[in-house]
Amino acid sequence: MKIALYQHHHELPFWHHSTQPYAMFDEKEMASFKTEYIQRDEPKIINMHESSTWPILIGLQNLEIQNVMAHVSYIFDFEKRTAKRTKRFWVQITTLPVEEEKNIPLIIKDGEVNVIHLWGGDNKTYHPTQLIKYAVGESDIWDPKFWTYFFEKMFNNERHILEARIQKAKNEVEKLEEVLKFYPTLV
Repeated sequence: MKIALYQHHHELPFWHHSTQPYAMFDEKEMASFKTEYIQRDEPKIINMHESSTWPILIGLQNLEIQNVMAHVSYIFDFEKRTAKRTKRFWVQITTLPVEEEKNIPLIIKDGEVNVIHLWGGDNKTYHPTQLIKYAVGESDIWDPKFWTYFFEKMFNNERHILEARIQKAKNEVEKLEEVLKFYPTLV
């Protein structure tokens, strides 16, 4: 799955100040970017591929869902070759836009969001680990396969909710059509 990157969670396609992504995630290029890691209140500089964020990004990238893409609020500085987490590291999943501009999918076109929202929104979290609602081992959150499964499960849950809403709406339409039959046709 393609991953579009944003400087702030407010810039994601379905939030306050939607913007065009500043870059696309590139595993090979970004793995060696430096990032700060706090361990026992001591800051430490590590390669991005050693960070707790990396398995999440790789897990998203490995999702095999056709015609969709992920949007992530995370900062990669290409000049300094550094990476840092935004205040809120959020993920949204949308349809994949048809058009591109400079190898970046055209998310905003003519001032409008050019994709359909499929999953992710204001979930009051600061990091995807806060979305986990069941017990997991420490080693799980460091495994990209865990994150691929996690986001696939979240995406499928959203699909089931949507299917239930559609069925409820269809039932309501059927009831209204039944009522409409009792009204005379006026010519």
